Amino acid sequence: MAQGNRFHLSYERMAMFVDGAPAFKDAGTITPELLKRIQNISYSFDYGAQQLKEIGSHEYIKDKSPAIYDGATLVAPATSRVPIITQPQVELSFSYFFFTGGNEEAMGLNVSYVKNESLYLNPWVSQAYSADDTVKHLTKAWKAKQDTVNADEPGTSDKWEDITYTRITGNAWEALTDSDEQAKYSAGIFNGSKLYAKPNWATYGSTAVADKGDVNFYIVAEDTNAREDIVGRKDSAFDDIDFIGFGNCFLTNYTLNAAVGSYASCDLTYACSNLAFDIYKHSDKPKCPAVDNDGARSALTVALPDLTDAFESTSEGEPSLVMRPGDIEVKFTNNKPNQGEDEGFHSLDLNFERMSIQNMQISLDIERKDINAFGSNYMKDRKIQFPILGTLQISATLREFAQKGSIENIFNDDVDYDVEVILYDRTSLSDKRKRATWKIRGARLNAEAHSASIDDFAQIGASFVFEVTTTSGMDIVRAF
Repeated sequence: MAQGNRFHLSYERMAMFVDGAPAFKDAGTITPELLKRIQNISYSFDYGAQQLKEIGSHEYIKDKSPAIYDGATLVAPATSRVPIITQPQVELSFSYFFFTGGNEEAMGLNVSYVKNESLYLNPWVSQAYSADDTVKHLTKAWKAKQDTVNADEPGTSDKWEDITYTRITGNAWEALTDSDEQAKYSAGIFNGSKLYAKPNWATYGSTAVADKGDVNFYIVAEDTNAREDIVGRKDSAFDDIDFIGFGNCFLTNYTLNAAVGSYASCDLTYACSNLAFDIYKHSDKPKCPAVDNDGARSALTVALPDLTDAFESTSEGEPSLVMRPGDIEVKFTNNKPNQGEDEGFHSLDLNFERMSIQNMQISLDIERKDINAFGSNYMKDRKIQFPILGTLQISATLREFAQKGSIENIFNDDVDYDVEVILYDRTSLSDKRKRATWKIRGARLNAEAHSASIDDFAQIGASFVFEVTTTSGMDIVRAF
């Protein structure tokens, strides 16, 4: 790293960027995107050295090379190192305050922009509607082109317009006619995302290979003791700063945390294949840290973006740019509302109007399978093992029991909910605007814990599990 007069490194002199999916590219320009509201960053690496013993020696087995002399002159000193049979293991972790899903989109997850996506509209019922009313019906979204009456059913009446694949741009409806663009707005954080792609069998046949779902991260830091922000710079103003690159980074954990008295935040962990330390020069840019299957580093260079106007302004009546506890709503929909007392068991009353949730956590542990092969020390890929088992944990003030009988009835049926976590921003106590929504489908009650103590309210903790596949399980919907 650069040798400046830096006594310490403080947060305002650092910034974090992302690009990729796939991380290794043969051509093109790499201009990473700034990640916003980062709160902490940590990384570590393990060389994976093997400490091996052998009969007949009290030392570990080493790769030894004797010293080389030219007469009495030492040309090369003796070397000794323990064997390394796999690539170094690099782990990168960081967290940020959640706002609109912009960081998630930059890192390759599928973040829907469809304001009228059918899962988020009220269902059509046989009644009169006014022009421009929107409903969901027959798995589609519809907008009334004119006033309707009870018998005007969407899909059969020409008074309704199919707006399933549309979004609002300004005040106008914009159709998404391209099939690839439509796929991006389908449900599922991996559906149509850059982090998971099926091989293109139709074009390439049996030789088709899926793009890897890896990205690259970059951390830059002011190299001197000057207290100068990274944000606000461009071009040569970045010269001589420290530039740390993380190549071929695969997401292994994504967690959303929200609690009364704190901001909503996300924690992410990545497994990476390379770590590179460079000095940034606008005229001699550093190389991308990604490596190919043989461990050769990419020849492409990285150009830092213009950060002179990097962060949003809170002017013009805009609210706080992070999510506060009062900006979060959690809705549970019981998928088995008519379940009898002898048909299943649960004791938590999930009445949305009466719930008092204190904290919540959604976590995805993404299991991956490392793929190695003869001829290279580097990973060919780290394949996601679907389905992914997600967990939802909540803690709430206990108000009512659901009176679902004896716990032995859990063997008869399980408890199944759809969950919506809606995040708003507010300009006043009454005016609010939806910013983003998490949707979890088929969350099943896994465990409960009840507690009561003096000087405190009775509390209940509940843990749910849900599965995430390539097309469903959990959605992130970004509002306009």
